[in-house]
Amino acid sequence: MRKNDTVYYDTHSGTVRASVKCVHRDGTATVKSQFCVDDDGNDVNGYLGYVYRVKQATLRKEQTA
Repeated sequence: MRKNDTVYYDTHSGTVRASVKCVHRDGTATVKSQFCVDDDGNDVNGYLGYVYRVKQATLRKEQTA
């Protein structure tokens, strides 16, 4: 995982597309959420823009249904 990679993570509301802002040596990454995505990978709802620091294990590089 590298800075500016596009990643996906799951929430209770669905899947979110995010951009990696920083990768930390402790196994976490700072990401900026962008959009919720539907099962086909299309953006839904409005722009999110929240910044989170999460475990890298919760992130994936490909959107899956």
